Amino acid sequence: MEDLNLRIGGQILSVLWELFPNHPVLLPCFDDPQKHTGAFVSKPLLGREGQNITIRRGGNVLQQTADDFGGQRCIHQEFVQSESFDGFLPQLGVWMVGEKAVALGVRETRELILVSDSPFVPHVVT
Repeated sequence: MEDLNLRIGGQILSVLWELFPNHPVLLPCFDDPQKHTGAFVSKPLLGREGQNITIRRGGNVLQQTADDFGGQRCIHQEFVQSESFDGFLPQLGVWMVGEKAVALGVRETRELILVSDSPFVPHVVT
């Protein structure tokens, strides 16, 4: 059962795309990188904060990270270039309790891939 949970958890993005193709809040995601026609991101089934991520466009590697999760099977999701602000790409993280948003975290990077030591940006919400 644990093996099944790991496979389902790691592949949830490709499973969601298979169940709901062209849904407006999902990006195309496949187990096979050959199914992508444009830029895509390869992510290990199990990973953490930008480890072992590869971004490819037209057969070229745009950026790649290494770490503890290499050598395992990956999923391949369409790459969408985020907008930058003063040269930084932000990532917003929302903490939910039930159906209520209770906190917001902002991390940013000058790279395409956010990693564990990317700065946390202080903020105040009043």
